[in-house]
Amino acid sequence: MPSTSGSFATFRRLGTKLVTDRKTETRADYRHTLAIPVRWMDCDAYGHVNNAIYYAMMDQVVTVYIVETGVIAMGTSPSIGLCVSSACDFHQPIEFPEVVDARLRIARLGDKSVRYEVGLFRAGEDHPASTGHFVHVYVDRTTRRPISLTPEQRAALAPLIVWQPCLDRQRAVRPPRQVDGRRRVSGQLTTCGPDTYGVITA
Repeated sequence: MPSTSGSFATFRRLGTKLVTDRKTETRADYRHTLAIPVRWMDCDAYGHVNNAIYYAMMDQVVTVYIVETGVIAMGTSPSIGLCVSSACDFHQPIEFPEVVDARLRIARLGDKSVRYEVGLFRAGEDHPASTGHFVHVYVDRTTRRPISLTPEQRAALAPLIVWQPCLDRQRAVRPPRQVDGRRRVSGQLTTCGPDTYGVITA
């Protein structure tokens, strides 16, 4: 079921897998950027950045954004985001001494959770060296129980939200229901894939 909070209504994944591949994305598909220099110590015996460092870079672009925009405050904010899901796909090797262009967007903004998607780009390359995501669930700092995002947190995260082309941006969309193996949204059939979300402004 969709979750609604503030001025956003967010809808879950629709249909079957998209034909498009995230490795063909470009920088324009993201909403925020952070330059991350590759350190000598980031490289493994094969001469390229170790796979664990890709995750660290993804984590860095997310964390820098949410701290700088006040989504959380280290040590003092009432709520914190805990990672409950993550993934990374590797498309190209990254080497020292490159400076990675880490790109960030939000694919889903829920009542208590956020799906951050990241693309790591090499200089001079149109498509990402890696793509991945983190899903954070926001919890009370003390009790660790899930807690709704505040209007202030949602406002800080809003600039990262991306639209998906299969949903009408200008109108509210009802929750999808199954129709002959496909999904029906607002009376119209769609073949959008599992990485597609609709975020509708009220």
